[in-house]
Amino acid sequence: MTSVSETISRMIEILPQEAQERLLDRFLPIISEISDEIEWDTAFEDTKDKLASIAKRVKKEVVQGKTEPMDYGRL
Repeated sequence: MTSVSETISRMIEILPQEAQERLLDRFLPIISEISDEIEWDTAFEDTKDKLASIAKRVKKEVVQGKTEPMDYGRL
């Protein structure tokens, strides 16, 4: 079975050089954006459980009346 990169590579290789360069210009921003998303997801993967736990605790405190509305003037 061929990998995705091999398939894409073969498809691109049959194009003329100028078309390959145009294709690269279009793909670079897409690949960069996907790479950034993967990096972001990876960075926060370990914190998901912690954030969920904090959110549950805060919800419980709100229900129990242990919180007060945000006073943006005090920031």
